[in-house]
Amino acid sequence: MAVKDLYQERRQRFAREADREADRVYRLGWARFGAFLAALLLFLGSDAAGGRSGRWLAVGGAAASLLFVLLLVWQRRVRASEDRHRALSRINEVALARLARDWKALPPGPFPPPAPGHPYAGDLDLHGEGSLLSLLTTVTLPPGVATVREWLLAPAAPGEVRLRQAAVEELAGELELRQTLEAEGRLRAAPTVASLEAFLSWAEGGDWLEGRGWIVWSARALPVLTALLFVLYSGGVIPGPWWLLSMAGAFGLGYSCMRRIHEILGRVSAGEERFARYAAVLTLLLEARLKAPALRELQDLVRSGPVEAVRELRRLGRRVAWADVRYSVSAHAILQTLLVWDVHVLASLEAWRRRSGSHARGWLEALGSFEALAALGTLKGDHPEWPFPVLREEGPSRVTARGLGHPLLSPAMCVRNDVVMGPPGSFLFVTGSNMSGKSTLLRAVGLNVVLAQAGGPVCARGMELTPLAVHTSMRSADSLAQGVSQYMAELKQIQQVVKAARGGGWTVLYLLDEPLQGTNEAERRVAVQIILGHLLDAGAIGAVATHDLWLDQTERLGAAARAAHFEGRVGEEETGPLLAFDYTLKAGRATSTNALALLRAMGLGPEGPVKAASGPL
Repeated sequence: MAVKDLYQERRQRFAREADREADRVYRLGWARFGAFLAALLLFLGSDAAGGRSGRWLAVGGAAASLLFVLLLVWQRRVRASEDRHRALSRINEVALARLARDWKALPPGPFPPPAPGHPYAGDLDLHGEGSLLSLLTTVTLPPGVATVREWLLAPAAPGEVRLRQAAVEELAGELELRQTLEAEGRLRAAPTVASLEAFLSWAEGGDWLEGRGWIVWSARALPVLTALLFVLYSGGVIPGPWWLLSMAGAFGLGYSCMRRIHEILGRVSAGEERFARYAAVLTLLLEARLKAPALRELQDLVRSGPVEAVRELRRLGRRVAWADVRYSVSAHAILQTLLVWDVHVLASLEAWRRRSGSHARGWLEALGSFEALAALGTLKGDHPEWPFPVLREEGPSRVTARGLGHPLLSPAMCVRNDVVMGPPGSFLFVTGSNMSGKSTLLRAVGLNVVLAQAGGPVCARGMELTPLAVHTSMRSADSLAQGVSQYMAELKQIQQVVKAARGGGWTVLYLLDEPLQGTNEAERRVAVQIILGHLLDAGAIGAVATHDLWLDQTERLGAAARAAHFEGRVGEEETGPLLAFDYTLKAGRATSTNALALLRAMGLGPEGPVKAASGPL
């Protein structure tokens, strides 16, 4: 079955199941009302009847009350099932929008924007609507969000990439597991990154009660003393209500350290997160029958520690629930007065911290890696024809791609081209008219290299590459606030590209689109030629897309440039100008332009033929 048909079938099936569950919830609601009404009437009747009949009516009322409770539990379970099926139906609806690249129909991603100055994130559409991260929004938890973002913003070593590829390949075939994982995450609101870090800092820190043993022993002794004095007073052994004094002592002890304890409990609670969500997701990881070494390693990491992560997180969730009693003023006041409640809760949490706190970050990192691999597995599952690239660790630096396409374009619109960049000492010199596809080609190369080095599949028929550090200069803009012109802004960006190329480490893959537009053509050409000379000297590989057909007209650049171009034509229709492009990369320098033809088609150009200036300056 085609991927689109599979998603459509699942969307409809889960929607039908959710509708059936909703009907059951409705009927159970009426049944609950009936049980409540029956219990009420039976208890009223028992009071009126009295005697043996009254007792039987009271028994019937108790049975009806029990039935009410059972129906309540049943209804909650059915409602939870309805919510789950609704979530699964919505997940498949979003998957259909993702396949169609219907960006408006996709939910906003959970990913924060990258920091300004990143080598390629802004130019390659990694973030925002219609971005690569928009295709990976199956992640729902902060650890998964952070891991996906990290993998796309920094390349992994080839060995790590191969491990991820095997895991992604396996998860691509586990549609049920991937969608269940996503549904578990979407059924509850996610904690904030700040609240999660607050919890982890507590888990990896020290005990507040350490060195304050007198508080713990007092909290244990005072409730026992209160109970003993109350029993003695009730039995007439002692004359006065001395138990009130011990209660006052308990009250004073609890409230004297309440502010500090509640601050700690707030960090542990991490906002509204109750940890059951993480336990449910980690259970999926532990119970899945997985073979890929990277996935098995994650399972082993979750099993690390004296007790499995799932059991420990559930235990922690129960203790956090005890701590949340502080939000009920009346209940908290009673428990604090009788038991010094906060001290006992904190002591139990710190006992958990000593046993498992040092493992918590590792568990959450495993969860993040699992979600990230599942997101890349979804991308592979959506596009089974996309292959995994081959990473070469030997030989000259290069990128070789057959049938390379832009991963953010729908398959119906995506035109594929063969592209080769490298070895060092060469560069791809791309020319062509306006809107012919030059920028799209550069972004297609950059995005696919980013995907390749994150461990994902690539939008191509085949791809080989060596480890590369991607750097781009494609979207520089002036800044009035900083007093920076467009030329200066772009020059600073290109300076970072050259600096990275000279810095050693991985070979830089540079992608320059119409470099240094903010100055006159004569100086611009010379400046770009000098910059390309620096990049060639540094051993970088890459591509330059430009309208300047004579940029390579120096002895060195002429030998290093691999010229390729896109063609387009401009005609006229009754409704206005017609632009036609085939977006197919062809060898050699462009032989036609469209700027003056577009001007004429818009009714702004000269009537007769105009010869455009050409040739070296």
